[in-house]
Amino acid sequence: MLLVDRSSTVGSLVFVDKDLDSQELGGTVVWSPPADVSQAASYDLYLCLNSAGGDPRTSIGSVPVGINQVSVSDNSPTTLYPYLAVYTKSTLLEQSTPAVIPAGGSVDANHTRTFVVYRNEIHRKRNCPYVGSAFV
Repeated sequence: MLLVDRSSTVGSLVFVDKDLDSQELGGTVVWSPPADVSQAASYDLYLCLNSAGGDPRTSIGSVPVGINQVSVSDNSPTTLYPYLAVYTKSTLLEQSTPAVIPAGGSVDANHTRTFVVYRNEIHRKRNCPYVGSAFV
């Protein structure tokens, strides 16, 4: 049996939290596929306890290779699991080291939503005042 060890970690992992509750999240996680997907079958997305991924964690979804985004349901709690992790999975097993970003976002007393966009640990904040049911 021939064993092959390839690095297939996703890149440019981005999440914009659109849920207005400070301890909840919702939105879409988007990433760039690994350069080598020849052994990859799917991507598994989890909320996890720490910045290394791993257990304990809770599954958000799984998509086949070729789809590079997963929707996170609104009102998903971040109290126990403050990080998002994307694991590349082969037909045999899941990779041991995922791409991980903080699940961010908060709302202050003035209902000003602070979106936190993470690009693999490069942090950028943008304040968006919330007016009625639209962001401006």
